[in-house]
Amino acid sequence: MSELSPRIISGGSFTDSRGTLRFNNKLDLVDFRRFYIVKNAPNVVRAWQAHKNECKIFLPLSGSFTVVLVAVDDWENPSKDLPQSVFHLTAEEQTALFIPGGFANGFTSSGEDAELLIFSSSTLEESSEDDFRYDSSLWYNWNKKG
Repeated sequence: MSELSPRIISGGSFTDSRGTLRFNNKLDLVDFRRFYIVKNAPNVVRAWQAHKNECKIFLPLSGSFTVVLVAVDDWENPSKDLPQSVFHLTAEEQTALFIPGGFANGFTSSGEDAELLIFSSSTLEESSEDDFRYDSSLWYNWNKKG
């Protein structure tokens, strides 16, 4: 996990007479320890979760998600005007988002059946010792589009 900034990992799909195969052959999971799946109710915001060290990969299994990232400048009292990076992920594209440690993330889904697969580089115990939470309204207006 030498990558120090967020990045998109592109996937794809193949369709023939048997059906469709969705894939992400560029996704390297060698440094990841666990995964979990979030099925959000539509328009629910999950924000802000942050980790100094833990890295994550977000990969939509169904539906679409808006994910916003912020590089945290001060873990105890972060600035209110930090720049945001906004990503739109869809299951059809199988686009994954790598999130390195040092970033806060927030996300929302659209649609009833949106599911997000999240890979973590930390065990659950390690993650809980490296967990920072901030108010959902701190950096981003979740009511706007894009």
